Amino acid sequence: MISHEGRYQTQYVIYTEINNYEVGNGAYRSLSILLKVLIPVWKGGKNPVIISGDTLYIKLGGDGRNGGRKQNHVMITFCLLNEKDNVLKPDHQYSICLYIGKEKYETLDKVGKIFAVQLADLKESGIIDGDGVHWPIKFYFSGDWKFTYIIMGLNAPNSEYFCLFCECDAKSRHNMDLSWPPTGNIRGKKRVSLFPVVDLHSYIPDELHILLWISDRKLKKKMNDLNIHFEFYRGGSARGNSEEEISKFEEDVKNWVRTFCWPTIGQMNSATSIPGLYRKEDVTPYMHMLTMHVPYCMHQLKEKGLSLRLFSTSSIEKKNHNQVKLFFRGTTMGGGKKKTSCCL
Repeated sequence: MISHEGRYQTQYVIYTEINNYEVGNGAYRSLSILLKVLIPVWKGGKNPVIISGDTLYIKLGGDGRNGGRKQNHVMITFCLLNEKDNVLKPDHQYSICLYIGKEKYETLDKVGKIFAVQLADLKESGIIDGDGVHWPIKFYFSGDWKFTYIIMGLNAPNSEYFCLFCECDAKSRHNMDLSWPPTGNIRGKKRVSLFPVVDLHSYIPDELHILLWISDRKLKKKMNDLNIHFEFYRGGSARGNSEEEISKFEEDVKNWVRTFCWPTIGQMNSATSIPGLYRKEDVTPYMHMLTMHVPYCMHQLKEKGLSLRLFSTSSIEKKNHNQVKLFFRGTTMGGGKKKTSCCL
């Protein structure tokens, strides 16, 4: 356990231990120093990831994991989106903070303050590597909905004004004839954002959890029974889908939600009634996100040569799972392995 403040250096990267009264047992390391170590790797070799003149697209992320009945681990990471599909591998997610504690605003606020000055300087001035080359930096953030609304200082998704990007209310999210551009959610704002270097349009929905929360088996079976075919989206290349495919996707998802909450026609339970599917109230925040904001994000990312699939949190969750497994010599995932205690 780390319970005092100190500094030590491993492979040119300085780790700073966190006082228990500050955040909880844990440690963090400088993003700037990590970048100076990694940039020569990224720009070297036969197929460099970055070349002089490129902007470094850095995605911040985070994940909390239950390591036992009484202990949770939270990890903050970054990756270089210029690496394209490699960011989907856990070893291309670089941890900058790891602490024992829960995902809550009060704790993450302290983490945000640790990095505030450094992140602001990187956003404004970029970074100069050992060869004197200047690299501009643009920050993104992606995480599951809980982690993201905490970082943004917003309401939970079960609130009246639930959305991360707009002021749509819960009673209106079924209506696909309305337009909700990503102008911010002032009505759902509770506290200040913890990473002010990330612009509103640079918070990108997590592909993994959108699909997990929408594409359940029963819903798929019901849609198939009605001969309705729908693909949430095709992964496409690392550069994403074409503009035409994105526009078609937007049209399809809105029609899908209209079908999802199709009302019963005729008198309920009568011989002539045509049963509907789900109630309007059953349209979830994830469906709103998919229809109103994911297409916009796909268009924006395409302009940068990026795609939505690069913002999946699967690699962060796998990395956090691996470190919890290492810490406890096992995990509770799958009930743990035989003859191996999940918590030592």
